Amino acid sequence: MSAWTLAQKPVKSSKDLANRFIGILQSGSAQNLKSISPSLEVFKLFASSSGTQEALDEQYNYAEGKLKTILDNIQGFALDAKKLQFKSLKESKILVVSQNYYALQVIVNYQTTTDTLILEAFKDKKNWYLVDISNEDADFNSIYQKHAQYTAKQYYDLAITQINEEKYDDALKNLGKSDFLSPKNKEVFYQKGLIYKKKNDKFKAQEMFRTAIFINSEFAPAYFESALLGMDDEEYYYEAISNFEYCMNNDYQSHIAAKHLVKIHRKELDKAEEQEYNTEENLKYYYDKLSQATNKALEKEEELNNEEKAFIYYQKALCMMMEDKHKEAQKDFEKVISFDSKNHKALYELSWLENEFGNFKKSLEYAQKAYDLEKDPEYLAEMAFAKKNLGDYKGAIEHYNTLFSLGEQHPTAKKYQNRGDCYKALKNNKMACADYKKAIELGGEDKAMQDWMKKNCK
Repeated sequence: MSAWTLAQKPVKSSKDLANRFIGILQSGSAQNLKSISPSLEVFKLFASSSGTQEALDEQYNYAEGKLKTILDNIQGFALDAKKLQFKSLKESKILVVSQNYYALQVIVNYQTTTDTLILEAFKDKKNWYLVDISNEDADFNSIYQKHAQYTAKQYYDLAITQINEEKYDDALKNLGKSDFLSPKNKEVFYQKGLIYKKKNDKFKAQEMFRTAIFINSEFAPAYFESALLGMDDEEYYYEAISNFEYCMNNDYQSHIAAKHLVKIHRKELDKAEEQEYNTEENLKYYYDKLSQATNKALEKEEELNNEEKAFIYYQKALCMMMEDKHKEAQKDFEKVISFDSKNHKALYELSWLENEFGNFKKSLEYAQKAYDLEKDPEYLAEMAFAKKNLGDYKGAIEHYNTLFSLGEQHPTAKKYQNRGDCYKALKNNKMACADYKKAIELGGEDKAMQDWMKKNCK
């Protein structure tokens, strides 16, 4: 391995300087090592040794250009100690000697150093020279790459500190330098994305998150942040769905991703149900997606607020209803009410289920609560059905009358038949016949109803 180091204290002779630094390296003194620092002036050595001074002068204010010029012109640059004539160096110059140059730790004070893309240097140091004191040739490019990675990490760490201090513009500059020195670091682009998100530049933020994903297709944090940005944006909406699903399926913020997916899949399902050409198979696909998201979101139920719990349990219950799992749905709707006692939709669904189970008194209680909260005609229908089965025929007829008066969309064959049953129970055959006739006109096919009509209706 090539031996390199950097030195800065003046000495009486060049040979004395070289010996001093060899001693520093051998002693491993922390205090001595703290006095060692790289310098921007190392460019002067490359220029004089490689004949690139003119090219470097053209890039006077452009550090990236200087670095590129060096890399383009120097391959395996090294000096052999045996060939080096120390007496040829002027005593006023500072000799650069290193052992393990790329990893040499120095205290880097970013407020008092000259900012450069290759090295951090104290402003008052001049005329630094690079000398190889090993017995092997030094491979400049390999050493540069290792040092570049080390320096890139310093820039990245500084940027994180600046982000925490809300110095976003400074952080972006240092992240850019980190990327220049050590390209294709997913974390750099991820942090850039977070900064642009804070600056409300959604387009740039998405660009950064997408780049991070391009660099590493398994980098879940970038998927998550991209999805959060895109879920309310028409351009990124479906990409957001895919990104949230990636996070949910790879256990990164999975319960949060699932929480958002519940809302998204509910919206998609609503759109699908409005389309007449949607098949049962297609709807099942959306319900399966919704069910998967609700189950995942509820794995960390304790991290949800009551409003979120009520919404997610309601969607879970609807999925159970879709699968005809009525008992499971009932439990989930009851959960909804426990978190939101005024959720009239859940109260209505419970009323419907209790009617199905034959618990008409309980059904009536739920339906009445729902109707008190929201004057929905369908809630009246459940109240009427429950009262009919409880023997309150006049009460049921009153509710059906109110329901039918609210618009022609509310009467159905079954509801006319139910009201007809109430009239029949009250021995009002004329009104019963009228309702049964309307029920048949609307498609009613109940055989018992038709047989009764043959005997009692003209």
